[in-house]
Amino acid sequence: MRMKALYLVAAVVHAAKANFVFTYPPTTIKPKNVLEAGKIWQSIQEALTEIWGAKTLLILILLTLGITLILLVKKTASKKPKYQAYVPLDLLNAN
Repeated sequence: MRMKALYLVAAVVHAAKANFVFTYPPTTIKPKNVLEAGKIWQSIQEALTEIWGAKTLLILILLTLGITLILLVKKTASKKPKYQAYVPLDLLNAN
């Protein structure tokens, strides 16, 4: 039974035919990537400006959050309560 299944699979599968042409590309020497000092300095400057810009934005955001937090705390601390209980203090004259 097993051999019959293998023969059936072999009969159904068809061999693929293809004409492959293998060609070798011409060998060339890659030029070395030599970075000039100007290019290196330019990339350093770009990286520093990106970092500085992000730092400045973060500092501004934190300052605004800090100022708003201080103002909210000050507002709630100085706010007078709406309902305040007054307890009358009746002192009898000692005379």
